[in-house]
Amino acid sequence: MAVHYPDLLSTSILDLQTGIAAGHWTSVDLVNAYTARVAEANPALHAVIALNPDALSLAAACDAARAAAPAETRSPLFGIPLLIKDNISTQEMDCTAGSLALVGARTAHESTVASKLKEAGAIILGRANLSEWAYFRSWDNSSGFSGVGGQTYCAFHPQGDPSGSSSGSGSAMGAGLAAGTIGSETDGSIISPSTRNNCVGLKPTIGLVSRAGVVPISVSQDSAGPMCATVEDCAIILDAVAGPDDRDEATKRAPAARPSYLAAALDPGAIKRARIGRPKYGEKVPPAPYIQQAFDAAVDKIRAIGGVELVEVELAWTDALSEQLEKDEFQCLITEFKDGVNTYLAKLDEVPSGCRTLDDLIQFNIDHREQEMPERNAGQDMSVPPFARCRLPVYLEARERCLRHSTKEGLDKLFADYKLDAVITFSDRCLVSWLSAMAGYPLCSVPLGFLPDDVEPTKVLPLRRAPGFPFGLVMVGLPWSEAKLLSYAKAIEQVTQVRKTGKPFKAALPTTNLKDIVQSRTA
Repeated sequence: MAVHYPDLLSTSILDLQTGIAAGHWTSVDLVNAYTARVAEANPALHAVIALNPDALSLAAACDAARAAAPAETRSPLFGIPLLIKDNISTQEMDCTAGSLALVGARTAHESTVASKLKEAGAIILGRANLSEWAYFRSWDNSSGFSGVGGQTYCAFHPQGDPSGSSSGSGSAMGAGLAAGTIGSETDGSIISPSTRNNCVGLKPTIGLVSRAGVVPISVSQDSAGPMCATVEDCAIILDAVAGPDDRDEATKRAPAARPSYLAAALDPGAIKRARIGRPKYGEKVPPAPYIQQAFDAAVDKIRAIGGVELVEVELAWTDALSEQLEKDEFQCLITEFKDGVNTYLAKLDEVPSGCRTLDDLIQFNIDHREQEMPERNAGQDMSVPPFARCRLPVYLEARERCLRHSTKEGLDKLFADYKLDAVITFSDRCLVSWLSAMAGYPLCSVPLGFLPDDVEPTKVLPLRRAPGFPFGLVMVGLPWSEAKLLSYAKAIEQVTQVRKTGKPFKAALPTTNLKDIVQSRTA
């Protein structure tokens, strides 16, 4: 029987494991294939900062373990190559947050996320580029720029803004440079680059996944999560990384018992028992007509599944409240950023640049302006005084308003009033997704469509809007409802099938595939 070799642009982790189990390919083959794809696409995308020099030996060890005990039950991630965002520390490679100030920095304790992935047998293939300091240096800087990795581009346009701070994770996943990627989000940085790069993203409830060893912005809002080709892949990664951790107090709030997220993702019929809200158009940012049309078409397909209840919902809101909460959220983030970064730097074993405080980093950028702050990426206004100073009472008042209006008077009320299981929305900047960031509630996105050919590109590079850009459908849930969201997302993924219809721009589409590697090895 002829072997079916999957296209690494859109294959799933389970399909890769099926081929390994059948003896059609190995983990070494996967590492070689993805390494070749990175070499081909990265000159155009700048999505990957570094590759793990130990990846091949780790893959060989996985293959040897399988040969020695073929019947042993292992995690679906065993021997699977993943990319991890460069603000999530690992022992074998520098964690720089994209800053030259952290090149060579060493930590005694890698991130819990990385440790749990390794425990599951995953191979950390390399580190993905990001917006430096997770896009918390200046709003005037472009998404995807870092002093270490340069400018990341969207996988679907040669001059495209990849969006969010997990820009390299999204761009790499859009071009199929790994079997899955890990990003992090404070407000939009998993979901936005996922929608921009035609992949599935999941931002977990704060406390479900440990932030220990992740370069911080906000102890209130930071979360790490998967960005993948399929809903099932996100579920597989979430199964591996979720759980309590003594190094992150927030994880103590999570329920002691966790469901199998993969089992949930494999039950798309769960949506037939769901009541899902869709917001009235005009919330926060009105959708463009083509996004509204794609969203409406998706809603029709969801309704056609049968059993699911779709209801139009509206949250009482005012422009004045939005303006107040935007100020409050920013106040919280800059306060927590300074405290968090100072604490993170102080705990590093070794920092060759000598930067041990936020003030040191600010001066480092000034001293290395050519590399760190060229052209339009010259700002660091969110880090410098007086923005990084805040009196405690001011911070506490701002945080209380953010929590109250996003939870008790926001999403909690919306879900209770309409008796909802989830809310789907047309873009990642809708009011309910913004509230979920401040509340620490989960979000999941699936591909929804692509901008039409007659869209006028923006003038500022990298382009924030241009023909061919992907966009996504975003789903909001209450705390710890990831299993629900994944099952609903799987059903939506099945009826829309958008991921399979998109192709990256030519220079970002690698030519090497798994078949090439296997056939060259067996020739």
